[in-house]
Amino acid sequence: LALAAAETLSRLLPRPFPNGITYVDLSAITTADQLTQAVGAAIGFEPDARRGEPRRQLIEFLRPRRFLLLLDNLEQIDGAVPVLSEILQGTADVKIVATSRRRLDLTWEHVLTLPGLP
Repeated sequence: LALAAAETLSRLLPRPFPNGITYVDLSAITTADQLTQAVGAAIGFEPDARRGEPRRQLIEFLRPRRFLLLLDNLEQIDGAVPVLSEILQGTADVKIVATSRRRLDLTWEHVLTLPGLP
């Protein structure tokens, strides 16, 4: 469903996310640091070890851009909520569609509960 929504958005003119709509499969990720790395890699961002904390660098990279991040399988990642919160607070035009088997309880969260497939 998230991919279908992204596909529809990608066809709109003017493009609502001119810097991209990016899908990130998080099924093999378990930590907040790995989440930051996975998002960075998916959007083509490489942190500079000399410039400090990678998450802060990622947010600085995202700040002037308009991205839609499709984050799939968030439920098993310890510390995912603070990462998403920092991204959303630190950027004005980055939006996130997250799939998870549980609520994230973010201030900006809108939940669409879907039943399982037969």
